[in-house]
Amino acid sequence: MIGPSSVFAQQTTSAVLGRVEATDTGRPLELVSVFVQSMGTGTATTSAGTFRLAGLPNGPITLTISQLGYRARVLSFKLRTDTTLVVQLAPESLALPDVTVTAREEPLGSSSRIGRSAIEHVQPASLRDVLQLLPGQLAQNPTLGGPQQILLRQVTTSPGGVRDTQAEAAQAAGTAIILDGAPISNNANLQTDLAILNSSPGAQPAFASVAGRGPDLRQVPADNIEEVEVIRGVPSARHGDLTAGAVLVTTRAGAYRPELRLRLNPTLAQVSAGGGRRLAGRDGVLSASADFTTATADVRRPEDRYRRLTGQLTWSRAVGAAETFRTTTSVGGFLTRDGYRTAASNVSVRRADSDEHQLRLNTRGTWQPLDSRFRLVYTLSATTSARDSYKEERVTRDLFPVTTATRDTTMVAEYGQSDYLSKLRVQGRETNLYGRLEGQWRATTGPLTHRLLLGSEWRTDANQGPGRQFDVRRPPRQNYRAGDRPRSYHGLPALHQVAYYVEDQVVLPLGARELTLQGGLRFDNVGPRNPWAGRFGGPVLAPRLNAGIDLLPGLRARAGYGHLTKAPTFNFLYPGLRYIDLVNFSYYATNPAERLVVMTTHVLDATLTDYRPVQARKQEIGLDWHPTTSEYRLAITGFRETTTGAYATNRMVLPLPVAVLQAAVTPPGQPPILDPHPARIDTFFAAYDRPALTQYIQTVGVEFVLETPELPRLGTSVQLSGAWLRTRSRDESSLADADRVLTGTTVPERVPVYPGGSSYRTERFSTSLRLVQRLPTVGCVITGLVQTVWWEQNQLEPVTPLPSGYVNRDGLYIPLGPAEQVAPENADLQRPVNNTYTQPERLPALWLLSLRVSKEFRAGSGLAFYANNVPSSRPAYVSPRTGAYRRRNEPLFFGAEFYVRL
Repeated sequence: MIGPSSVFAQQTTSAVLGRVEATDTGRPLELVSVFVQSMGTGTATTSAGTFRLAGLPNGPITLTISQLGYRARVLSFKLRTDTTLVVQLAPESLALPDVTVTAREEPLGSSSRIGRSAIEHVQPASLRDVLQLLPGQLAQNPTLGGPQQILLRQVTTSPGGVRDTQAEAAQAAGTAIILDGAPISNNANLQTDLAILNSSPGAQPAFASVAGRGPDLRQVPADNIEEVEVIRGVPSARHGDLTAGAVLVTTRAGAYRPELRLRLNPTLAQVSAGGGRRLAGRDGVLSASADFTTATADVRRPEDRYRRLTGQLTWSRAVGAAETFRTTTSVGGFLTRDGYRTAASNVSVRRADSDEHQLRLNTRGTWQPLDSRFRLVYTLSATTSARDSYKEERVTRDLFPVTTATRDTTMVAEYGQSDYLSKLRVQGRETNLYGRLEGQWRATTGPLTHRLLLGSEWRTDANQGPGRQFDVRRPPRQNYRAGDRPRSYHGLPALHQVAYYVEDQVVLPLGARELTLQGGLRFDNVGPRNPWAGRFGGPVLAPRLNAGIDLLPGLRARAGYGHLTKAPTFNFLYPGLRYIDLVNFSYYATNPAERLVVMTTHVLDATLTDYRPVQARKQEIGLDWHPTTSEYRLAITGFRETTTGAYATNRMVLPLPVAVLQAAVTPPGQPPILDPHPARIDTFFAAYDRPALTQYIQTVGVEFVLETPELPRLGTSVQLSGAWLRTRSRDESSLADADRVLTGTTVPERVPVYPGGSSYRTERFSTSLRLVQRLPTVGCVITGLVQTVWWEQNQLEPVTPLPSGYVNRDGLYIPLGPAEQVAPENADLQRPVNNTYTQPERLPALWLLSLRVSKEFRAGSGLAFYANNVPSSRPAYVSPRTGAYRRRNEPLFFGAEFYVRL
């Protein structure tokens, strides 16, 4: 019911008052969100179900009214005077004729919103499964066999094609996961192992780890998620420490019927429970949820298993007689165990485990005086994590000497075992603190309507764990005289970040149309020494702009431009020391008393001196079409995103002198007595890995989403989404030929250096056609997915065989001019170029057909089923580069879910 009250006709602003109640019981609903989309502001209902929004400009207005467990309503009308509403919300149910089971695009910027009904219909095991509803994302089987990441607007490749894993890690780290207003930080994660030098730089350890990447999405169970918003375009100035985008997750907080869910598929068993109820009087609402999941990557290997136990307790309430202060506080956490074991005698890694325990406290709230256009919003969060990783490995090698030296020195060492069991444990103890204080104002200046934000943000990440521990006489696998030592994380400085931001969203009416401008400026200070400068140089200014204008009724154009920054993660910020152990003298006698080995240890600090935040630029332009007379929707966006100075791991070479000693006397029964004067001084080229700010990543593409209303007679609606993406990534640093050092039989006189590392190009065009059949009379929804990868192309761009210079035995870099690079005397510096991967490889079209069915019974229970790749189409592809066969497409996979609401 909408009814005007008596006011002066000449007023330019009005108030909206109302009451919200449930359709099934008629009872008032507390803490219902009442949101004005065009102004980005809103309020919540009181314990009596009432609300009031004052100072709203007269003219067209749209209210979104939503509550946990109820179907949201959108009311659009023309505001001329103070207006009173009575709104009824229906409980969420598949019996509703317009239940939404797909993602919906937002009107400003490139972002998608995924509601509770869509989440339940996907039957997800984790947050990653929910994100497959985004345009351009490919459907994957809901398994938990390995760490899960999300790449927004970036192409990855299937196994067998070229793949830039370091660029993928940088983009995953640049995607912010924000849970209930506070980011899930992975910055302090140091669960790493030193890669042996015959593996690629930045190689992942044997145990499960996401150090230097984004958070593991397996740790966010989907059954407690109320809504997910994914910002792929230019985010608001309030969002920082990101380069690729943001995933905003809102958990369930409010009164809802207790429910129990059981989910099964061939690799996973999951049970979850949750519920919320109103407390007596004005004590608010208390809700709780829990989840237990066990999963394996391969049913033939039950000993390789992932286990997850999560829980959350949330309390929401309004404070004061006028209920002007509202707060929500939650305590949650999880325990996970990701284990690998084998008894095979021919496998070196016998066991690799990763355990993680986390406890998270989050409180957020708003204070808004009655009839005030000002609102104060705060968020506080504290998280403590204990990560424990373990690797047990059988090491078999030639007889080798070991030393316990931890500084530059020459000392008597000892001979190690040629066959032993290495046990490595990595223990991290992380603390993440976060706080935000933001003021929001609504104002009008003439015809303009403003929503002004002014806020400050603070983050702290620390890791004070015991670190990497092992027996130095039985070290993890190593080679090429690169040693290893235990390392403690105690004493590592915490990383602090302070940010200030201001933003104004302006709406200008243009007759029957309007122009919307959202402009903001963010000031990021990473490692602050004072409010205006930090340890990594001066502050970073990040301007952002989103604009939208109505071209025709139902047709809107939009554009966006923004700068984004990301702080370095601890594995790059604190890489630790590298040890090079060189043998000066070695005499291995039959009699142990006569043995002697002398070693010189060189300690190299891999820490950089020019750390700075990673920076990215986003540019996009798009069109939205939504006729007022129909439910057709079309959104199409073209974009370009460029990230520079992203962190990577580069392999360096450094010449080191080594004194060759000789025995002066070899007395029987005693170690040799050495001549104090070296026989000669040799040079050894050491290879070691260190961080570098040299990654360049650029993606251009087009995204689109087309939605139709239910087709006449069929009752079927259609959503067609897709994306064309082209990603180029390259390492812009100079590349020393470390392989020549590591694999050569003699020490070279000089080591060539080449201009730049590998450059990758990947491209993909994919579409997802979803056919949604709603049967509200029987409480059933059926969704069919036809996913098509029309083409996928990858290429390793050609590199020059000519060196840009070389490093001599004195450690000097000698540049070479164009004529010198091709001179005969420098022919030995040229590198052979393998053209196997430099030719573009374009894969043929690939189809994936999937089916999902959700059925709700009247008693409050339900049953759901899905089958991915229903025809089990997995065509074999023969690579023209290598002649190797590989299977494409997800394997046939199915699962079921049963739930009951009490």
